[in-house]
Amino acid sequence: MKTGMYLILNSLFFVSNPCFTQTVLGKSLDSLFTSYLDSGFSGAVFLEEKGKVVLNKGYGFANNETKKLNTSNTLFNVASIGKQFTAYSVLLLEKKGILTTNDYLAKYIGKFGDGRDSTTIHHVLLHSSGLFNQSATLDYSTRDKFLQSVRDAGAESKPGENYRYSNAGYTMLAAVVEIVSGESFEQFLLKNVFEPFKMQYTGYPWEPRIDKSLLATGYNNKHEALPPQPDIWGARGPGNLVTSVGDLFIWIKAVQNENLVAPGIKNKMLFDFLPNRETYSWNKNTTSRKTRFYHKGGGRNDFENRLMWYPDDDVLIIFLINNDYNLAAKIFNKIKILMN
Repeated sequence: MKTGMYLILNSLFFVSNPCFTQTVLGKSLDSLFTSYLDSGFSGAVFLEEKGKVVLNKGYGFANNETKKLNTSNTLFNVASIGKQFTAYSVLLLEKKGILTTNDYLAKYIGKFGDGRDSTTIHHVLLHSSGLFNQSATLDYSTRDKFLQSVRDAGAESKPGENYRYSNAGYTMLAAVVEIVSGESFEQFLLKNVFEPFKMQYTGYPWEPRIDKSLLATGYNNKHEALPPQPDIWGARGPGNLVTSVGDLFIWIKAVQNENLVAPGIKNKMLFDFLPNRETYSWNKNTTSRKTRFYHKGGGRNDFENRLMWYPDDDVLIIFLINNDYNLAAKIFNKIKILMN
């Protein structure tokens, strides 16, 4: 039996949010997300199918205390989905001839004086740099302190020898972008990604240009509200951007448009360098029907997110959640079953 709270919330959603469930898949997804309301699901969902937006809707509360509703315009911290813009920034610099992914990292940040001097930018994009031990204590307060703490940490493995997903590796890539461009990472993203693509709602939560009234409050697994990500230098690169489902849709459409994202950049981002591993901030898989499936997830202790792109089926699914109630993986797997 549906609870009273469920019924109240569900009536609010259909009044306050546009719902474009015109297809079987759209109706199935809307039903799936609605079924998780009693489990604490709250967020926003976007579905494009065959070139048409068929679902673009908020669910639950952007703030549990004020009862402000999530909408399709609500901003969520998308955590590691932000790595896609870091990888793209590096590839854009390569396209401009300013660097290459085969360059040694030491060329830009200085020599390590050990085997890490043979680490390339490509190794870092593959999560196989071996730059530092997983247990290393790194200083994220400033760029210089971060780089020094990496040097002091000592290598974990030879470059290219082992795969280990590394947030700090993408912090290192942000440092390279800043050093090469002479700009802060957020300014580089604004000028080279968000403004050209017209992603006006995407940025870091501490930036004055971000409309704070649109920010969702994130909740940890104890249902405690957490504050927005503070301005710490090392938050740049591995994630921590805030954005909307609509802006992420714009991003994927840009990747599909060779007039906006050069085919060479797209092909490199989506090339399967290491099967069954995330590289260049994309996971590359196939469905049981042998169609392509690209995806990227993000998670913090207050937000969970998934971006699911099926290019051969012309389907894009984005869902952003403003809590860490362990729902994203469950929903992700159910959507995969629907799409298989």
